Amino acid sequence: MKKKNINLSIKGIKDISIDELKIWDYYFDILNNILISFDYSKIQLSILEKIDIFKNIIKNDLEYNVFIKKTYNLFDKNNKVLILNPEGTIPCIKYCILNNLYYKNKINKLYYFNPIFRYENTQYMRYRKFYQFGIEIFGSNKIEYEIELIYIIFIFFKKINILKYLKLNINNIGNYNDRINYCDNVINYLKNKFNYNNNDFIIKEIKKYDLSIFYKKKDFFYNKKIPVIYDYINKYSKEKMFNFINFLKFNNINYNINYFLFRGLNYYNDIIFEWNINKISICGGGRYDNLVEKMYNKNIYALGLAIGWNRLIKLIYEKNENKYLKLNNIIYIYISCINFLCIYTMINIYNIISKENNKIIIVLDYSLKTLKKNLELSFKKKYNICILIYKLKNNNNIKIYIKNFNYKYTKISSIKNILKDLKIK
Repeated sequence: MKKKNINLSIKGIKDISIDELKIWDYYFDILNNILISFDYSKIQLSILEKIDIFKNIIKNDLEYNVFIKKTYNLFDKNNKVLILNPEGTIPCIKYCILNNLYYKNKINKLYYFNPIFRYENTQYMRYRKFYQFGIEIFGSNKIEYEIELIYIIFIFFKKINILKYLKLNINNIGNYNDRINYCDNVINYLKNKFNYNNNDFIIKEIKKYDLSIFYKKKDFFYNKKIPVIYDYINKYSKEKMFNFINFLKFNNINYNINYFLFRGLNYYNDIIFEWNINKISICGGGRYDNLVEKMYNKNIYALGLAIGWNRLIKLIYEKNENKYLKLNNIIYIYISCINFLCIYTMINIYNIISKENNKIIIVLDYSLKTLKKNLELSFKKKYNICILIYKLKNNNNIKIYIKNFNYKYTKISSIKNILKDLKIK
């Protein structure tokens, strides 16, 4: 009787292959080093949270019910509802509270790399499990920190050669009072120009003063040519926007003021931004000065951003910028021995090379394949250098054969001359 094939995959959840993880780690290290140079501290968030921390922030019952439908929830043995993290900012605030960071430090500059889970329809560049690289700053309302965040990402995107594919969109949505004033004006505009009334769905949504409706229905509002929120924000917010734009101009950072840019979550205020490619957000964030107070009962200024890591890597692949082995000076060296007696020489060569350069990755193969098969494997795997160690019949001398695929040369070497012949310094 034939065994049935079991479908092991889960919709919207994709394993990361070994080769992909090498690339993930490489680009993670670049951003990690940039953040360390700007004095940020790495933290690790929990995957599971109590659902109450989200319920306390989403006060509207209807919005909460919509939120729950888009999350993964489970019950523990005490019948308490837990949630797989649907985003990183709120868990990061919880982390700061539990670890007394708001009490210990006036300014907290943090970053994390965590899986995120959302029970949504899967589509191009959108998964149910994905990874976010989050950066959060707590403790200041100064424009310098918006500038720092943007500059960090600008450096990172420039360094990994994808800046040319992305567009930076910015907007300023003001404070809560500006939001109320704006929503009231949009309601009047729709009533007067398109004969909407208080019973219409869109009017009811706007009356909640939740700006995420403008994000969810952005095409509708754009086509209606509604007033732009920038005309209704306060003088202080406009001054911040002016200084922010001057910084972008001074540093030759291309930008677009998108007055219809709103974020999907309702806790943002003042400057918000997104780095997009073809209307798909690779990185987005902004200021959320009132969010911490809802969890901590103390007003803490805050801002942050998140990079969709899966989207970033996919973009790198699609734009053929994943030639990181050559472009970024990482050298992959494949070492194999054809005879068992050569294994000690192989280990010796490994020790010599590994001390020489920290940008070398060495792959050891103990399978004792033939010379031809070793070379074929090296070429297929796109290793930069292949080193084969063998012993001739009726001869005790061990030979070291080097094939450099980058410089297209071959050489017979020795332990004494191995570094010189590899040309890796």
